[in-house]
Amino acid sequence: MTSPGAAAFTPYSTVRSLLGTLPEWMALLDAERTRSYALYEQMYWNVPDTFKLVLRGTDASPIYIPTGRQIVDTVDRYVGANFGWTIVGAEGTEAESARAAFQALFNRERFMSWYSANKLFGIMRGDWAWHVFANADKPEGARISIRAVDPGSMFKITHPEDVDRVMGIDLIENFTDGDDEFVKVQRYSKGANPYDPATEDGLIWSASLIYTLDDYGDPKATKTIRPASPLPAQITALPVYHIPHNEQPGNPFGSSELRGLERVMAAVNQAISDEELALALEGLGVYSTDAGAPIDRATGRTTTWKLGPGSVVNRPAGTTFERVSGISTVQPYINHLDWLIKALRETSGASDSAMGKVDVSVAESGISLVMQLSPILAKAAKYDTTIGDIHRQMFFDLKGFLEAYEGIGTGLALVEPIFGAKLPTNRPQEITNILAIVEATGMMEWGIRELAKLGYEFTPEDIAAALADRQARNTDPFAARAAAETGGEE
Repeated sequence: MTSPGAAAFTPYSTVRSLLGTLPEWMALLDAERTRSYALYEQMYWNVPDTFKLVLRGTDASPIYIPTGRQIVDTVDRYVGANFGWTIVGAEGTEAESARAAFQALFNRERFMSWYSANKLFGIMRGDWAWHVFANADKPEGARISIRAVDPGSMFKITHPEDVDRVMGIDLIENFTDGDDEFVKVQRYSKGANPYDPATEDGLIWSASLIYTLDDYGDPKATKTIRPASPLPAQITALPVYHIPHNEQPGNPFGSSELRGLERVMAAVNQAISDEELALALEGLGVYSTDAGAPIDRATGRTTTWKLGPGSVVNRPAGTTFERVSGISTVQPYINHLDWLIKALRETSGASDSAMGKVDVSVAESGISLVMQLSPILAKAAKYDTTIGDIHRQMFFDLKGFLEAYEGIGTGLALVEPIFGAKLPTNRPQEITNILAIVEATGMMEWGIRELAKLGYEFTPEDIAAALADRQARNTDPFAARAAAETGGEE
């Protein structure tokens, strides 16, 4: 909410001065959002032109420190880490059938590997998404596709009275035809017309449209490639699944992990460039003279002083030529640079411990390590909630796709997203602890879920056999012999 008289504030205000000229064919907020994706990606890859540094007295190339990449990679290491899935809500044959169907789908679509890449760029840009679609004309078993979405191509159509209620999603692609520019749109909507809530009918509609660049968003200015038609009744949600990073109420999109850090990152690059310049000037030296510019004997014109190893400077009698005393140390630059980088890392939670620089004594003390990592662990837990909720919905909707396009019913089985431990664990000890709790309490389903988090899929029969083996190994043969001898047996 912007107070009267205040400048408009958006999630992209901190980077607005770096966005340049914005495209006018889309809404201002969408223009800032789509441009910010590319800019934050450039910050991640340390593209030199992203920050315009002041070259103070030299044409030497400035230095750009990849602080943005350090921050994003560190956050990515903890957010949504060790992602996986398990089957819940069903047992026996039904569970095994559902597990096989989803495993085949995820393997064919390389879902797990694309998840890692999609998540990294989502943290970097501020948004990431999946697009689920199907082609009934493809061979059986290969009709459903899951693709990562460039968030810059995704535009939401929201309810006129509720910005959090999405009525449709457009996936756009720009193209040119001669001198004219167009937008090809793949539209999904709740009802035949997402701009008219009265058409919402419980079905999901799909259409392919073309707009001229200036007319995008005007329902009356469109060319239809494929008119709106409903998807199978088993598909009940828009098949584009958006995961916003740094989610906030009232804003349908997220924002980059680097949001608000742009100025400090620029200061880091400026500081290290100034420090390099100071070293260069101290090594080469700065000189002063009252002799005027030297004269080239061949041309009679003024020229520049030639300084370097083996050079001799000739000056007129009675004039001076001396070296100007420079700085004696660059330590203040280093201290300032360290302070800036520390401020960046503390703000983002990317501490030395989070980046893997941990003292052995701290690593061996679990409590101390957790305390040092608590800022980034708390941040990751918040983001994991959003990631888990969106993927849980997508996995549920995939049941409808499997039924509609592959004829595979999954019954009561549900796919539950799971995340692995954020910190290194002693896996043998964890398994021993889980089995001990199951043995003492009989909580078999809990044990199966906990083992699944460690990457192990076990049936109740498997765990029962493991407990029996555990009991057999824990039996003390000498105690049994003592009991027998106490009873009088030889």
